[in-house]
Amino acid sequence: MASVHTNCYVRPAVPASSSRPPFNAPATAACPPLSKRNLLLLVPLLAMPATPVFAADEYQVYEEQDKFSLTVPKDWIKGEGKVGSRRVVAFHPSKATFPNVNVIITNLGADFTGIGSLGSVDSFAASVVGSMDRSYKRPPGTAARLVNAVSRNGMYYLDYTVQTPGEAQRHFFSVAGVGETQFYKQLYTATGQYWEADGDRDRKALQEAIESFRIVHK
Repeated sequence: MASVHTNCYVRPAVPASSSRPPFNAPATAACPPLSKRNLLLLVPLLAMPATPVFAADEYQVYEEQDKFSLTVPKDWIKGEGKVGSRRVVAFHPSKATFPNVNVIITNLGADFTGIGSLGSVDSFAASVVGSMDRSYKRPPGTAARLVNAVSRNGMYYLDYTVQTPGEAQRHFFSVAGVGETQFYKQLYTATGQYWEADGDRDRKALQEAIESFRIVHK
């Protein structure tokens, strides 16, 4: 998974026969609540949604203990875990790791008052996509390109691509929002990715999955 570097990930279920690389690294450390100061070092990258057109008999909705819902293809499997204050839930086809969607829930520090604490959607998008882009180096490194960014209904959506030298190009759709429990706020980020070469097959499912994401206790 091409996301902002962090030491706090949980590996989802990955079929032994898969030829694609896993999209999360093993959990290595506990993670304290985030503050605005270090938030951009952790947030998974975000994406532009599409209009959902799910059929009830083809998809299923997950309602997790951390109060979010997400609609993914019915035959996908789930991997989940918890590291420190952060919960990670990942979904992917039963026989492959791509395409995939993961949701990360992080407790927030007291200085985080809402999604606006990330800055505007444009500045946030520029920061997170720019933090991955190394295409200007010589020799060129990873190229990250923002396709679109919008703020809608209190959440930020991004659409972007990542091209790592020697690897096929990946396309990402994500959404970030803030939920609030009785005691604290939580940052939710749902991120879907697919190989660009498989776009005809996978793009619609990933867009719809991200569009379906809801925070229940928002």
